[in-house]
Amino acid sequence: MNTLHKIALWKIRKIIRKSKRKKAFPVLANVRKILIFCANSDWEIKTLIADFEKEGKEIEVWAYDKQEDYTKSITLYKRFGKQNTTLLGLPKKEIIQDFRRTKYDLVIDLTRDEILPLQYLLALADSPFKTGLKKQFADNYDFMIELDGVFSEQKLLSQILFYLTQIEPK
Repeated sequence: MNTLHKIALWKIRKIIRKSKRKKAFPVLANVRKILIFCANSDWEIKTLIADFEKEGKEIEVWAYDKQEDYTKSITLYKRFGKQNTTLLGLPKKEIIQDFRRTKYDLVIDLTRDEILPLQYLLALADSPFKTGLKKQFADNYDFMIELDGVFSEQKLLSQILFYLTQIEPK
């Protein structure tokens, strides 16, 4: 791990430590705005969005693809790539400004690996509940899923939704 990477990790941890967001376990039926992170722009997400929209939920998807340039979305699908990151590998100011415009009821991280730009945005996300696959930044999540072996983003999402519907918040 090089020095720039260590500095980027330090910045993410600092945001997490200083966060004053109010945490709350969601009642899925009451959730209106959902943010989804995914690893690349190739993931077929249309069915997922359609299912959530049928339930009256607003979905915004952010993807990181090393080859892509920043795309302001016409729909709620936004992606950015390496050319939209700083020397530390964190999102540039324009990405952060666009990202911070929305408050979400629920954040779902479907990435398998530590993708620094998305971990940074996850730390900045204004949401009472963040969930995803168990990773290094455990403090970045309120609820984590641990899956073994090979699995798809669809399976990870189905597991997250299963637990969110099974657990009753107090």
